[in-house]
Amino acid sequence: MRVAYVKKLDPTENTSYLLDGGATHPLRQCKNRAEWSAATPTVVNLTLGEATLRQKENGALLTEEHVQPIIPAQDLTMIGMKVTWVDGCAA
Repeated sequence: MRVAYVKKLDPTENTSYLLDGGATHPLRQCKNRAEWSAATPTVVNLTLGEATLRQKENGALLTEEHVQPIIPAQDLTMIGMKVTWVDGCAA
C-alpha cells in the first residue's frame, strides 16, 4: 500500500509549490530543529551531484534551508486529484 499525506494549506500564506511530474518524494524545509533531528540522514542524487538531506518516516525529504516545496504529481493522482493543463498552465 502506498500512502500520500496531504495537509491543509493556509490560504493566507503566500507560498507557491512546485508540482513535479518527475519527483519521487515531497521536499520541504523542516519545521524546527526537533523535526530535523528526528529524521534520517539520506543521500539524494540530484542533476548536479549529491546532497545529504533528512527523510521522515512518511518519505518526505527535509532541508534546513528555505526551498520552494515540491509535491510529486503522482501523490496528487494517488488521492484522486486530476491535473489538467490549459494554455501551458495547470488548472
